Amino acid sequence: MKKKLIKLFDTNSYFDNRWWLIELKSDLIRKNMKHFFISYTLPWSIIPRWNHYHTKKNEWFYIIKWKMKAKVESLDWKIKEEQEFDENLKKFIYISPKTVHTFWNIWNTELILLAIIDRKFLQYNTDTFFKEISYE
Repeated sequence: MKKKLIKLFDTNSYFDNRWWLIELKSDLIRKNMKHFFISYTLPWSIIPRWNHYHTKKNEWFYIIKWKMKAKVESLDWKIKEEQEFDENLKKFIYISPKTVHTFWNIWNTELILLAIIDRKFLQYNTDTFFKEISYE
């Protein structure tokens, strides 16, 4: 069986007349969360900080609004994946260390993503390394 680079983590999702409430289900994410950010991306554009990997950071992404395409590759270039996700997913998208990743906004309005990272952001040591994903 082929190893998967993109893994999904369930959430607890509740819906009523007030709309949606989504909460973390995974103790792994909850116990390891050290940093988060929210990314807003213009329609049909690549999210800033694209085409990169981390040697130590584990990242979980949650689509708050609209659609995106994710492309990932292992550093040895042996495994490549491309998937589209939208706000109906209601799961966290996991990207492990040493996985090159980039995301595109593929909708006609802004893409809003929540990112949770298991390491604090350090301006002097970002653990972020550029590597372009070159396949179509």
